[in-house]
Amino acid sequence: MKSISERFTLATKDLQRDATYLAGVSGGRDSVVLVHLLRVAGFQNIVLCHLNHGVRKAAEADSKFVERLGVVANMRVIIDILPKTAKTSSLENRLRVARQEFFACATAATQAAGVFLGHHADDLAETFLWNLLRGSGSAGLAGIQREKVIETESGSIRLLRPMLDIWRSEIDAYVLEHQLTYVEDESNRSRQFTRNRLRHDILPWLEKKLGRNVRQNLHRTAVILSEESLCLEKLVTVEDWDAPLSVSELLTQPVALQRRTILRWLQHHQIADAGFNEVELIRSMLDVELGPARVNLSQDRQARRRVGKISLASQRS
Repeated sequence: MKSISERFTLATKDLQRDATYLAGVSGGRDSVVLVHLLRVAGFQNIVLCHLNHGVRKAAEADSKFVERLGVVANMRVIIDILPKTAKTSSLENRLRVARQEFFACATAATQAAGVFLGHHADDLAETFLWNLLRGSGSAGLAGIQREKVIETESGSIRLLRPMLDIWRSEIDAYVLEHQLTYVEDESNRSRQFTRNRLRHDILPWLEKKLGRNVRQNLHRTAVILSEESLCLEKLVTVEDWDAPLSVSELLTQPVALQRRTILRWLQHHQIADAGFNEVELIRSMLDVELGPARVNLSQDRQARRRVGKISLASQRS
């Protein structure tokens, strides 16, 4: 098998080495290895981005560590502090949205070509299992994609994950080999977060009971579904995601394409945690005789059908 650095270089072979890129850095081992691999692969203009969530006791120390990492690696550093917001969703979702907004602002400020993230093979397997357990469709089961463009309120960001075929055990070995220092995130052991319960409790239990490497099988399935999802994505023909959805156009599509189109439309309009239930609510509106003309969504939003078009509005308007 090729080394980590060889696989990383191969995964990034189509990216310009002299372009500006952001790297999401928490200070943990995954992000520290990401920075090291970017240097080894020859990327010349990497900006380290760190969002101080203010959740952990050591949050300030983490920020200081990232600052020092930037000095050692001769890379610019952008650090921001998570603003206090109303608790309208789960902590995990709020942190995810905050990071995306932070990356979008940093992308606009630096004109970066993309944002490197340190998600690895174990993350892909764990995400697949979590999405399977909560009943996600094919888009959700495809899990973490190697490259994805997402829209935020602050602009679009191109997420790049070149470590998705590198396992946590390999990262640990790489840290030892290169004597890299990092900060230990104690929240990684907390059962407060669903991901940690899957990682520390459920997956080890499944592997013990089934007597096989469940993680590798989950990873393989997620990779296959991701590739199939990209094919399906190319069949979506919407030209203007800001425009209302056309009922007549959706009705000409197979159900799978209807669902994919509606999901992307909801995500474009920042409907938090849009999933199967929300998509099916919209699909129920395609029956102009028996289906509802209005359905309520999250965040005080409402989908309305009028004159063959489905649009979004506030529930209060």
